[in-house]
Parts: sequence; C-alpha cells; structure tokens
Amino acid sequence: MDSIFENVKTVKEGSTAPAVSIALKFPYSVNFEHVLNEKFHLSYNEAYNSEFLKHMLEDFPENVIYCEITIPKNLYLGIRVKEIQCLYELWIGRMSITHATIHDELYNLKDICRLADALLISKELPFMKKLYEKYTHDDLYVKES
Repeated sequence: MDSIFENVKTVKEGSTAPAVSIALKFPYSVNFEHVLNEKFHLSYNEAYNSEFLKHMLEDFPENVIYCEITIPKNLYLGIRVKEIQCLYELWIGRMSITHATIHDELYNLKDICRLADALLISKELPFMKKLYEKYTHDDLYVKES
C-alpha cells in the first residue's frame, strides 16, 4: 500500500469491509487546537469522485476499512479551513451550492473552486457545474495587474 496512506485500519484478509472511510487532512489550514477534529471523512465512492484521489485508490486493498491521506499543501496554500469545510459539505451532499452562495460573506467561493479544481473533483457533480458556471479558469488563476 502506498506510503501516502496513514493510520490504515484493516479487517481480516478475505473478510468484506462493512464500510470504507477515507479521511483527508489539511494540516496547513488547521490550527493546533483543532487538529484532532479536522479530518474530512469520505466514503470510498465519494473519494472516487476526485481524479486526484481516484488514482491512489485504484489499487486499494479490499480489506482496508479506514485510512488517512494528507493533502499536499501546494494544493490548498492560502485556503482557510472554513472553505475546506464548505467544499467537504458540498462534496458529500450535506450542503447545497445555493446555501454556499447565499452565505458568500462567510465563504470565499473562488478558493472553494480552486481547491475543488486542484483535487480534480468531478465536474459532473451538481455543485461543481455551478462553480464552473460562476468562475472561469482566468478568474481562478490569472492575477490582476
């Protein structure tokens, strides 16, 4: 198993996993007081909606029921944990993009879109379609002069 996976938990070889959970960690956006609480748990299929994660999961052993992946800091540099939490809630379907846009005084939607883009989250997910309607590549990556 790839060294990117941490804290791996398994069931006995040959057993079927009752559930598979993948926890994403973003240590450069989490302060020390909240480090234990700030893991973003995805099911295997939710994680599979990210091309970034999909390649790591292709050879995922059948007996793994839990693992953690630390996301490289260059993928979320400058992005607050608030935006990571919002993306997570959108990704697992707990929040709608309408809710996030209504509360745009809380969330930097451009950063949410940048992180979703960096993680290569499927553009087929409804919230991703809406984000890409709102922001073009230039909006996200071209600096104003």
